[in-house]
Amino acid sequence: MTRLLYQALLRMHPPFFRREFAAEMLWIFDSSVDTEGAARLFFDGLVSLARQWLLRSGSWKIAVALAGGLLQVTMCGFGLLIFGNQQSASFSDTASYSGDWVGSLQSARAAAPIELAVGRNGGGWLGSLLTTDSGETERSDVLDFQSQYGAVRFRIATPDGEMLFRGRLSGGKLAGTFEKAGEGGSGQWEVVRNRARSAGANAGVDDLVRITVCLVPGIILSVVLLALWTRTFTHKRIHGFR
Repeated sequence: MTRLLYQALLRMHPPFFRREFAAEMLWIFDSSVDTEGAARLFFDGLVSLARQWLLRSGSWKIAVALAGGLLQVTMCGFGLLIFGNQQSASFSDTASYSGDWVGSLQSARAAAPIELAVGRNGGGWLGSLLTTDSGETERSDVLDFQSQYGAVRFRIATPDGEMLFRGRLSGGKLAGTFEKAGEGGSGQWEVVRNRARSAGANAGVDDLVRITVCLVPGIILSVVLLALWTRTFTHKRIHGFR
């Protein structure tokens, strides 16, 4: 029974190895089982089996490549977890505020339609505010646009002085108060998104780039593994049936 089990272990070796050494290993087993013990010989056979399939056949390359790929994906995942959280607020702000907005500006004297356009420019913001009063449209540059946790703050320069806007994003609407420096006037303003020129697409592109950085090495790894497996399989077929 022990001999049959050892023969089964030998049959698990690669074909080219069985042709060369199976008979010799079986002879050693028959002549040494009483002195060396079956356990030691079976252990040697298992070590030989692992060595032939992993080292000699080239399968170790697949194991090493897979381990390297898992390490790379793990490191990339930690990188996204650490640095992605730091950038998520910026991406959220970009997606929330960038675009064209329309609404109204109301003071104690009158109400006027306004159009607000805001967009990212590197690490800062650029924008403009159009106000229509008595059929005349006046354009002012948005200065010092700031956003944090749903709250916004910016200034515009007008011929009568600066206007300071404060507001908050809620339910897709920006609304708040403004103060006019020169005349000391104040009032309320609110706008809703008009055309979807938001940087949400840009944020999506940035996310896509970050994901691609992780996926591309994985794709390359898959190709390498497939090539190694094909080469190893072909090698086994050629030497196994020759």
